Amino acid sequence: MNKSERLNFRVSAYEKNIIQNKAERSKTNLSGYLLSCALDKKIVVVDGLREVLKELRKIGNNLNQLTVLMRLGKIENANLQPIKEDFDKVITVIEEMKESQ
Repeated sequence: MNKSERLNFRVSAYEKNIIQNKAERSKTNLSGYLLSCALDKKIVVVDGLREVLKELRKIGNNLNQLTVLMRLGKIENANLQPIKEDFDKVITVIEEMKESQ
């Protein structure tokens, strides 16, 4: 979408400080934060999500590697218990993050 229009408005120093702090907490720039607020978009900030996604990627990679080995006939029975335990831990962390929001 071409963003060619510009909006300007005045705020007090106090209001500007509050808005800037909220934008920083939402991990977005000021323009993006204000646009999201004005368009009634939900702003969700989940601290620690990068680490959780990193762990999920590792689990996915492990599953992919096991799948390839099974298709090549190098293994017949894969012990998925460690992967299941890792996945359960990640799910627990996500549930705890959800509850703390």
